[in-house]
Amino acid sequence: MAKKYYVIWEGRNKGIFEDWPTAQKSVAGHKGAKFKGFESRALAEAAFSQAPDKSIATSKSRKPAKKRAAFVLDENFDIHIFCDGGCDPNPGPAASGIAVYQSGSIIAKYHGLYHQGTNNTAELNALHQAMQLAKDFLAQGLKVQILSDSSYSVKAMTQWAQSWQRKNWTRGKNEVLANAELIKKMYACYQELPEEVNIVHVKGHSGVEGNEIADRMCFVAMQNRVEDFEEYLGLESIDELLAINAD
Repeated sequence: MAKKYYVIWEGRNKGIFEDWPTAQKSVAGHKGAKFKGFESRALAEAAFSQAPDKSIATSKSRKPAKKRAAFVLDENFDIHIFCDGGCDPNPGPAASGIAVYQSGSIIAKYHGLYHQGTNNTAELNALHQAMQLAKDFLAQGLKVQILSDSSYSVKAMTQWAQSWQRKNWTRGKNEVLANAELIKKMYACYQELPEEVNIVHVKGHSGVEGNEIADRMCFVAMQNRVEDFEEYLGLESIDELLAINAD
């Protein structure tokens, strides 16, 4: 993962920081915090020398407010669980993230499962955690939809696993099935879910708020090497969350 420099114009501490965990402490929960990541110290120093609004507006930052309106949550469900996995490089350090929405509002964020793996293992782990979370909401009588930007993970559960199970968790003709143990464990979880649980694919990196936040959770988990899968209790503002690792 390329090194980044974080400029904080408004926060508990102002200046240029060379790692996100340190910078995060200065902006997490700070009302009106203004910050952004840059690819080099020269860019960071140039940005810090000018007004933050100008720097943020002219940089290649995401435009969440405009893009968020393009995706509408399915009102047939009470709970929407966005899950995502990331790996940089691939294979290499990997982690997973989740953003949970209830009645259209985000209610929880989770991150972790840092390991040396692949993008696929990170995506599968994220979906596995989402399915386990779904069980808790189902027990409350709520309808759940799970959204993943990994076609591989979604199809592994909804289309392919049944056939792989018949072939003793191989692809057939003794061809090895990648991630077989993880998929086997996940499919057991999937089979415990009622048919009403909807697992669907959502286009990644297209401005869908829930997917973007799940992506940021992956980044934070990788940066902090969070091995357990735990609730994220840092930033609350949607714009601040989306600004994490902004290009």
